[in-house]
Amino acid sequence: MPYVNTDGQVHWGDQQPGEVEIPERPSTQHVWTNGAWVFVQPVPQFVTRFQARASLLNSPSRHEGFSNMLDEVEAFMASNQVDPLARLAWTDAQEFKRTSPTIQDLAPLLGLSDEDLDLLFIAAAGIDA
Repeated sequence: MPYVNTDGQVHWGDQQPGEVEIPERPSTQHVWTNGAWVFVQPVPQFVTRFQARASLLNSPSRHEGFSNMLDEVEAFMASNQVDPLARLAWTDAQEFKRTSPTIQDLAPLLGLSDEDLDLLFIAAAGIDA
């Protein structure tokens, strides 16, 4: 039986004072954290064009003058600041890959961290037309 101590270290063998028994894992989407199984939402690696745009539409902008992130991205893509290849990807891609160079290059320009991108992709994956 595995046990975890207060430092989060897991070991097999006899239970030591202060350790908690780790019960059977509920699913592959659960991790043992602070004495309990916690559901971890997997980050999708691809979302459709519609899902990506809808997720941005549902997300408030972080910059003044825009009502949502989709408006912000559309304005940015129309500007001279964006690489022509990124603009082409934005207008023509049928799906967006979480780790694509375009997404990685645009995220910091929009003030998005890796965690922000993960949340946008998770939200996008849950949207159906």
